[in-house]
Amino acid sequence: MPRSAGAWLVELPGRASGGEAVGHTIATTTGSGPDLVKGRHRVEKPTRRRLLAAGFSGTALSVLGSRAVSASPDTTTPPGDVGEAPPETAGTATTEAPQRPTEDDVPLLQFAQSFELAARDLYQAAIDTGAEEETLTAVRDNHQAAASILRGLLGTRSTQTRSDEVFGRFERDFASADIGAVANAAYELEATAVATHSELVGELAGIDGAHMLASVLVVEARQSVVMADLAGRGGDLRALFDESARPLSPGPTSGG
Repeated sequence: MPRSAGAWLVELPGRASGGEAVGHTIATTTGSGPDLVKGRHRVEKPTRRRLLAAGFSGTALSVLGSRAVSASPDTTTPPGDVGEAPPETAGTATTEAPQRPTEDDVPLLQFAQSFELAARDLYQAAIDTGAEEETLTAVRDNHQAAASILRGLLGTRSTQTRSDEVFGRFERDFASADIGAVANAAYELEATAVATHSELVGELAGIDGAHMLASVLVVEARQSVVMADLAGRGGDLRALFDESARPLSPGPTSGG
């Protein structure tokens, strides 16, 4: 694979080239209310506009950093009367996020993996039909790499089946030898991948899974821009910054 095609397509978690986390915030609270979701601090889901602005390392690190903020200990001391000794505390209260995926995380990460396998198969279908373009091959390999990364995280609980929902939704549009038509379909697929994985990142409790999936979705945000350009829409700002793609939800998986 040429360096120009692969260098920007895959960046594994923990191998960022540098850069500060920007464009991502977390709302924290010490009580109950809308800022808490399932007992965890709500993480603001990144939009593609922010992903493009932050770059590879920026968004991935900001997602991880925001969770670290939510795990910071509460070191404040309640005010007392003047001269009164501060009350003794039994320990420091924390809301530390787990490192490894939780039981609730597993089906979410399995769905992300099945999405990546479906995307791989869609690009392969286009290539088999006659859409010979090295960018399509590079992106196909990238989706396979993302699925393999998630497999490593899930271990024996990983899935080796693609999402039929994802594959069926885009199958007709990818079954073409017309590079422009396939690129348009790929643009929609990558945008849907970003929307879906962003939703999943907001649901994950474990830091490892959130960090890894954030790294994957940043790459796919860049891929959607590449596909827009390949389809002849590189100068269409509405296409480049459109955030209307709807996320898909976990469901049954089957297939190759």
